[in-house]
Amino acid sequence: MLLPILSGFLMIALISKPEFSILFKIFFYTIPNCIFCEGGFIFVILGIIFYIFKDNKKNLCISYIIFCILILLLGYNSSAPLESMFIWNIQYFMILALPFLMLYNGEKGKDIKYFFYIFYPAHIYLLTILAFFLDKLKN
Repeated sequence: MLLPILSGFLMIALISKPEFSILFKIFFYTIPNCIFCEGGFIFVILGIIFYIFKDNKKNLCISYIIFCILILLLGYNSSAPLESMFIWNIQYFMILALPFLMLYNGEKGKDIKYFFYIFYPAHIYLLTILAFFLDKLKN
């Protein structure tokens, strides 16, 4: 149980030394850790929040809203306050998933996993293309 935590600290030690870059890559791609996970350590905390409040929707809702506000505030940069909070840092938009989280009744839904194998990459491509064209319109 301690391996993911300890491996994160080992990776921090290895990342600062160029001579260990190949060793860092081996550890990074083979050993899970809490520090270099997608979204960072703060999203490990979100997983813990989901676990703690899995049977209490009201507390889950409140803690999720607080978490999203913290994500918004963590995106603050004093050199460009509005841009940093509302344009560069968009992860707080996950607040829009809250109604769907509250609709979950604890039961397994329809088995449509193959739909998501197509939907997930397709929506990322579409959003990237949309962002590209919106950026062209801006310039």
